[in-house]
Amino acid sequence: MTQREASAKKMVLGSAVPLSLILVFSLVLFSGCSQTTSPQTKDTDNMKAHENSDMMDDMMDPDGDGDDHMMQDDDMMNATNSEMMESDMMMHSTNTEMMEGEEMMHSTNTEMMEGDMMNSAMNQTIKLSGKNFLFLMDGVENPTLHVKKGEKVRIEFVSEQGYHDFVVDELDVHTKHLREGDPMTFVEFTPEQTGEFEYYCSVGQHRANGMKGKIIVE
Repeated sequence: MTQREASAKKMVLGSAVPLSLILVFSLVLFSGCSQTTSPQTKDTDNMKAHENSDMMDDMMDPDGDGDDHMMQDDDMMNATNSEMMESDMMMHSTNTEMMEGEEMMHSTNTEMMEGDMMNSAMNQTIKLSGKNFLFLMDGVENPTLHVKKGEKVRIEFVSEQGYHDFVVDELDVHTKHLREGDPMTFVEFTPEQTGEFEYYCSVGQHRANGMKGKIIVE
């Protein structure tokens, strides 16, 4: 090895020691900085997270009374539900009353119909028409009429021709006088005695001309 080469090697070795120290010192400083700044970074992150949370809370509840509003909303919903339940109960009660009313009306109508049927069964209706000079019932001239004592009788009379009426003196029966085309008239009575009586037309000589017949109370 020449003297120049030896001198160069010495310079390299002599400069290598300071470079190693510088490298070690740099690593120590970097590690210290990392350890020193790491807690600050964590604190900063925590503060930012807390601020973000506060911002979210403010956005969701700007007045800070969210719980009160929720309680008020719950109270309103409960009150509304109670009113709806009361309304349903009132409607149910009204429907029940209407059904009871309809049942009462149906019962009343049934009783009236039964009463009418009983009256119809008890009452005897006789339909007569008058012509010159006779009475007609179902095409029969001056028919013999049969009724029962104590039962109401209804005589319906209409004039098909001329001017006529229907009279039974002993039973105090007398219809209005009718002309041809007049509306039907009627008379009702309840015979209280049995026997055979004469009915007739009281107009002029109609009775004498044969406009008469028999009514028998049994």
